[in-house]
Amino acid sequence: MNHETVDTFESSIYENINFISRYKKLYAKYNNWDNRISKIDKKEVSSILETYNYPFKYVDSTYYCKESIESYTFHIAIQVKGGIPILTFNIEKDNVFYPLTGHNLTRAYKLLLNLETALIVTFIDYEQLNEIMKEYLRIYEDFKIEFLNQVKVI
Repeated sequence: MNHETVDTFESSIYENINFISRYKKLYAKYNNWDNRISKIDKKEVSSILETYNYPFKYVDSTYYCKESIESYTFHIAIQVKGGIPILTFNIEKDNVFYPLTGHNLTRAYKLLLNLETALIVTFIDYEQLNEIMKEYLRIYEDFKIEFLNQVKVI
């Protein structure tokens, strides 16, 4: 049984943005493990990410981006491997990172529901990846706004 949990502050943010139902919908629609893309075309992925107006930089098989709001810096990292898109984010203030347990969306879902096994979103083509990334980045934006509301920046 999984003993790691998401703290109350972080859980409240996920709850306020309806994260569980949103991730559950993504997983229900995009979970074709057997037919997922095995070889990723970096140009296709870059092209998709460019449409979202984040200044991603590609380094060591990961797309990185950061943005600052007030005294907070939000870091996004996206990896796309074997038909599995993974969005990770962290929040930094004064060179100290917030200890986000669920900073990876798949991991957050697993921990919030205390699941034994992660439910992994997969894609079989780049149209699906685009749809997944659209919702992942909406979740990130909503998380960011709710975080800032809770720390009283907005």
